[in-house]
Amino acid sequence: MNRCGIFIVVWGLLGFPLHSAATETKIDATSKTFILHLGATRVIYNPSGNGSTLSVYNNQDYPMLVQSEVLAEDRKGKAPFVVTPPLFRLDGLQSSRLRIVRTGGVFPEDRESLQWLCVKGIPPKSGDRWADDKNRNKADDRVSLQMNFSVNSCIKLIIRPDSVKGHPEDVAGSVVWQKTGNKLIGTNPTPFYINLSELSVGKKR
Repeated sequence: MNRCGIFIVVWGLLGFPLHSAATETKIDATSKTFILHLGATRVIYNPSGNGSTLSVYNNQDYPMLVQSEVLAEDRKGKAPFVVTPPLFRLDGLQSSRLRIVRTGGVFPEDRESLQWLCVKGIPPKSGDRWADDKNRNKADDRVSLQMNFSVNSCIKLIIRPDSVKGHPEDVAGSVVWQKTGNKLIGTNPTPFYINLSELSVGKKR
């Protein structure tokens, strides 16, 4: 089962300092989540090719900035890939295409390697887009708290050399299982990355 990692970060927090309960301040709290939709849950990259592409969609009715990068397997450092364009504006209800190109690095030639392609949708500034003058005549004891959440979507970027033939689904049964104490250990002897959506032992999952 293909999975994509989603990481949510608070992009901006706008408003006024909160007063104590004794002041009975009324708070209008609103939030917006900004997310881009990707055209795939993973990208297969052939090192001998000219790069790979990924479609990105802005299903909102307002523009967003699209920021992309490739991270190493541990997601802590940068991977030897570039994404073009690395940062661009994508208008509402429009789509575009990212191109991923390898810039260096050494990867095994007999098995797949894993990196992460991360794409973030950055919303316009609150004052530019979300300020609503018609709501500014509210009582003085009412404050506004707005939270904007920018979602960073990370999907697998799998480097598959020419020597690796076939499909992961064809070799899933090759995984070797061994019980060690109260643990069940699986060993993958294949050149593919294999995702396990569910594991059942007897009637237990």
